[in-house]
Amino acid sequence: MKTTHILKPLTAACLLSFAGNSLAASQLPSGSNLGYGNASHKLTVHSIQTNPAYVFSKSENRHHFGFGLNVGGGLQQTGANEVINELDDINKFLDGLADNEVLSSANELQDRFTSLILTTRDKFALQFEGQGSMPIFYTHGSAGGFGIDLSAYSGIRMRILSSNKPMDIDLNQLDSNSDSDDLLDAAVFQSALYLKTAALAKASFNYANHVYVSPSAKSELVVGVRINMMEAYLSKSVNSFKDYMGNDGADIADDIELSDITDTQSAVGVDLGVQWMSEFYSLGVTVTNINTPTFEYAPLNSSDATAYRTQLALSEKVELNPQVRLDGAIYSRGGNFTLAGSVDANPTRDLLNNEHQWASVGVSMATRASQKWWYALLPDLRFSYRQNLAGDEQTLMSPGFTWGPLNLDIAFESLDDLSKAGNDADDDTVHLPSSFFVNLGIEFSF
Repeated sequence: MKTTHILKPLTAACLLSFAGNSLAASQLPSGSNLGYGNASHKLTVHSIQTNPAYVFSKSENRHHFGFGLNVGGGLQQTGANEVINELDDINKFLDGLADNEVLSSANELQDRFTSLILTTRDKFALQFEGQGSMPIFYTHGSAGGFGIDLSAYSGIRMRILSSNKPMDIDLNQLDSNSDSDDLLDAAVFQSALYLKTAALAKASFNYANHVYVSPSAKSELVVGVRINMMEAYLSKSVNSFKDYMGNDGADIADDIELSDITDTQSAVGVDLGVQWMSEFYSLGVTVTNINTPTFEYAPLNSSDATAYRTQLALSEKVELNPQVRLDGAIYSRGGNFTLAGSVDANPTRDLLNNEHQWASVGVSMATRASQKWWYALLPDLRFSYRQNLAGDEQTLMSPGFTWGPLNLDIAFESLDDLSKAGNDADDDTVHLPSSFFVNLGIEFSF
């Protein structure tokens, strides 16, 4: 697929946001939790990232060690294909103009650009995310469960800002000898690309222990706490569309102005969890960010930004408000099959100020070499379906598998996204999936 003029600055902006920074906690699960769903699951080390109590909810094995390592990323978009492809066509139109055609083509350029921006400005959104995590836990029969999770996430989100006249060309500045550069110089752009980037490194420390064990010793009530130490980098910028017109991409980093970046901000978050764990089922409640950690974007002061003060917040605060999650699971005899589900009781926002309130349901099949030796040759399989009950109301399907220590999980909105994610068309058209995420990692437990 050929890289278009507009895709180059968007990619450059992503690289600038990722470089040298760790990432902020994603609203989508890391590791195999993407395929299992948002409920705690006893078959993965990554469950310590869900309910804090789960670090000790291992009824069948009181001395247990686990380690995992995961990287992942993806994108979601609405209207991006239309914007990218049409802007590329407009740039080709500019490149192909002969000098004696510039004056007569000015109105066509203005009409094409104006039509594109006015029809897409309210629906266009493009977001890239990347994440990594390393969970470690140890459970001791009498001392309880201990967990450490080092995680990182980075994201960038883009949308369009525009007046009702995105481009206005002053024909008095043009004549029969004008070239395409003169045409752009004569254009006044009242439209821009608004970029928000967030990066955050997080170290989480987890402790849990049971407060009640049933007389049969087959059920227990576990309480856990997780302390999250966070460092965030937040930035916003507004870049005129003039920066993306007629650009060959050679100096694209100079066109992306990410100067409004905050200094490193630190905060501490506290999560609490309760888990009832039995032989064939579990029930849990998690409350995250009970103390409401808060971060702030640096104020936007550029002239490009202040021109759109009615369409964006020049000063912006992000409050990670408390969120309650309810989850449960049913296990088959022997633990080979699991049906799990979860629902967030209230919405909350991430560092990009996107609103989230997820509900999920997942099924999984696990093989145990202790039951039959040849089970070790078969992968564990899982599939989950989740929906955001707030914000963009996004829905995602997430299949995944574990083979030995290897985990691979993906998430997509529709089967059409799978074909677009693997598309390598030799034409000039961009086909981005609506949503596509992938997690790849390893984990061990014994």
